Amino acid sequence: MGFLVLLPLLFADDPAESLAKKMLPIYRQEIAEYSLAVESAPKKELELKKEPVFEWSNPVGQGLHQGVIFLWLRDGQPAALGGIFSHPVPGWKGRKVLHEFLALDRDKLLVRRPSGALNEWKPQAGLARKELPDAGTPAATRGARLVQLRQLAQQFTGHSSDNERERWEPQLDLWERETRNAFLGAYDEVARGSGLYGSLTEVMPLLRLFELECASADLQRALFHRPDWADVPLRALAALAG
Repeated sequence: MGFLVLLPLLFADDPAESLAKKMLPIYRQEIAEYSLAVESAPKKELELKKEPVFEWSNPVGQGLHQGVIFLWLRDGQPAALGGIFSHPVPGWKGRKVLHEFLALDRDKLLVRRPSGALNEWKPQAGLARKELPDAGTPAATRGARLVQLRQLAQQFTGHSSDNERERWEPQLDLWERETRNAFLGAYDEVARGSGLYGSLTEVMPLLRLFELECASADLQRALFHRPDWADVPLRALAALAG
């Protein structure tokens, strides 16, 4: 799955139906930038269904979240899903557009976008599939098969896990420290030479104030859009306060 934050758009909030009509051409344009193939046949482009297979809206919270899901096919079978959705931006009349993807093919997907794209989706492997030994024989009609699928889906549950975060946190902390030191070193080299200040030490309190301001803004955005991620800016604020 990939998660990409892209461009803000100058649209004010509208009711769901009106907003969906206004945003759909934008969503089509965004998804059309992606070209997918499988690793075993890199020159054979997967088929993108031109119309969304699903449309949704969520009025809960501050502002209307709305989006669609597109489907890529490989030889008539689902190979990938692409979700394009948008939400309002606090303090601004625009909307932010985001991309989210899910690989469905057994083979690893190869994804291409136009040169200069800000973000990329790079699937690491295909989707492993396992047979359900007690699934039974598929029904003869489409409607009956749909009932079977729903019954099978109800057997599964999902939950979030922090295992990945715990796995990557040491590397991310190291990257943050090295990036911060490299940035401050380069900034200090240029700014101090201009006579803006005598030493970096004397402006560190002001820098700390700026960092607190940024972390507070990150916390506000997290609480607005993804409350389950609020601990990230909270940890940053705790570290700065300590």
